[in-house]
Amino acid sequence: MKPNLSNRPSSDSQPDIEKTGAHYSKKKLVEVREKTWAAIARIHDRIEIGMTEDEAKSIAGKILRDMGSPKNWHKINLRMAENTALNFSEPSKPNTRLVESDIYYIDIGPVWDDHEGDAGQSFVAGTNERLERLVQDSKIVFGLMAESWRAQKLTGPALYAFGAEEASKRGWKLLDKMQGHRLSDFPHAVFSKAGLLEINFCPTAYAWVLEVLLHDPQTQRAAFFEDILF
Repeated sequence: MKPNLSNRPSSDSQPDIEKTGAHYSKKKLVEVREKTWAAIARIHDRIEIGMTEDEAKSIAGKILRDMGSPKNWHKINLRMAENTALNFSEPSKPNTRLVESDIYYIDIGPVWDDHEGDAGQSFVAGTNERLERLVQDSKIVFGLMAESWRAQKLTGPALYAFGAEEASKRGWKLLDKMQGHRLSDFPHAVFSKAGLLEINFCPTAYAWVLEVLLHDPQTQRAAFFEDILF
């Protein structure tokens, strides 16, 4: 994930925006994706009620190092409770702790073999029917957006417009403060920092991640889900 962008259309061409480095390998990118999801599962297994965000992020960092990731292309973004509704760069409420029946998400951007990973998923600590539905719907809306992208060749803005409609049908709001972006061999930022909302073409498979942040106005919580478009 990346900080919120201007949402202004990019003047660069699709080939320029979707450039990769000389050592780029789709096979490596796929392998890094698998490792990234495995890391999220390990981190989730270690998160406990009563932890602060900083404590959880420290655990996440150690797990990534133990898995052989030498660096992260973006900071570990682990949010709890009302902080889940913030954008990437907004500071969390200090000393937020995970409590029973509340929500949190894990968003990591590790690097392995000079290729970037990026994935994110939300979880509920304990039982909370409304928040569990919010979490499930973040995955469902992501899946519907990805399916629509594949079938209809949607541009970035059209993809998020579709997602907003699907979120609204379920009683949530799709927040565009968290939008998808490029992913490639490290660092993709030397080629483009454009976000999905800024591109007026259909994003190429294995070149972009899609981010979904569903907000619940009743609880003031949000559920996040992120993965590569392919």
